[in-house]
Amino acid sequence: DPLLPELCWLCTFLSAANISHLPELLALQIPFRMVEILLAASNAQLLIPALRTLGNIVSAPNEFAAVVVQVPGFYEALCKCLTFDHRGLRKEATWVVSNVAGSSPEYCDRLV
Repeated sequence: DPLLPELCWLCTFLSAANISHLPELLALQIPFRMVEILLAASNAQLLIPALRTLGNIVSAPNEFAAVVVQVPGFYEALCKCLTFDHRGLRKEATWVVSNVAGSSPEYCDRLV
């Protein structure tokens, strides 16, 4: 679907714009959908905005990060992105890893 990358970028902008948008994004199950996209897609043009959306949410206060790290498949999707053959995607993935590691010691332990 050619509209899907645009929708992912919209989520990216909303998640970065203002913390007040995050409860609505969580209520819409956006982190779950982004992880589904990361696990299923192979196009960096779709993977990058999906991953950046998750990264924006994880960089918010811990109550928002907690939702993302508990999404089934999150760590698997993150590993996929870290090993993907696209420098920009790997860069986004390392930023997400950094945010997860900085959120709490428990999340940091899960990364190892």
